[in-house]
Amino acid sequence: MERHGRPECPADIERHLVIDCVAKHPGAQWLRSVAPRATIVSRADNHPGLILAVRSGAGLAALLAFQGDGESDLVRVIDNIDLVTPYYLLMHRHMQNTPRVRAFADFVASEIKRFRAMVSGEASVPTEGFPPHLGNRAG
Repeated sequence: MERHGRPECPADIERHLVIDCVAKHPGAQWLRSVAPRATIVSRADNHPGLILAVRSGAGLAALLAFQGDGESDLVRVIDNIDLVTPYYLLMHRHMQNTPRVRAFADFVASEIKRFRAMVSGEASVPTEGFPPHLGNRAG
């Protein structure tokens, strides 16, 4: 950012060096779509590698809000890009209204809403009762 300034909108990313994630996650696909001519200086195949490359100053990368927010030396440059990944919960049509299946489906739907709020940065990451690789380091 020192050389090219802080991007104000996704189109500004093309002026920057970027770190591509070879995994087909939506953030990486979004980055490629908004900055197809950006100079790719590094590629990572996992999130820890992506974070290490950004921390080293190699360039910009698309990270989930809670991943970047957990790193005190990283700065979020573009907020809320409205990236939504569809999830499908499939069940047999004859089972969808049985109490145990309905309870499970309702639980999954509420957890997906909570997870989306956390991923977008609208809600904080819980420090307990959450998988350790997704929670805050303070916990």
